[in-house]
Amino acid sequence: MRFSLFLPALLALLTCAPASSQNKAPSGYDDLNGDWVGTLTYTNYQDDASRVTLPLTATASVARDPSLDTDGLRIVVSFTEPDGSSGGTRTTFLTPLSDGSDVFGYDGERWPLVQHLATDGLVQYVIERDDLDNNRLARIRHTITYQDGVLTDQKEVRYEGTDAFFERNLFRFTRP
Repeated sequence: MRFSLFLPALLALLTCAPASSQNKAPSGYDDLNGDWVGTLTYTNYQDDASRVTLPLTATASVARDPSLDTDGLRIVVSFTEPDGSSGGTRTTFLTPLSDGSDVFGYDGERWPLVQHLATDGLVQYVIERDDLDNNRLARIRHTITYQDGVLTDQKEVRYEGTDAFFERNLFRFTRP
């Protein structure tokens, strides 16, 4: 299963200020650095219907994104399989890109920004593009939200030739 993680996306959403050379969090990053706990609930890739929920832990920190050669939020996520065994860890980045376009670096790749909401206590971004999901051509949408100390990334998929999106996965994190 390929995880596209969202914590770094929110970092980019809150600020586009570059990180200092000492990896100190620039303004706006402080709320995202540190430890998180949560769940990943996903639609099973074998049948595209049943749902599975995995417990997760994550640690976020500002670091250099090697694929985009600029500072972003580095997220190390550990998960547990449904049978209780370790599912391992995965490191990902989302990197704020300041090239003047509505683009975000998400999981080491560039994603177009479709929508941005910022109100008192809420930050939400929607990024979307065509890609593969479960080895099928699809439109992929991530809705990244930070509100009241809860950080989520909802991945929705619309397979080519279909009309409706379905929820592939939902990451939900809070502070321990």
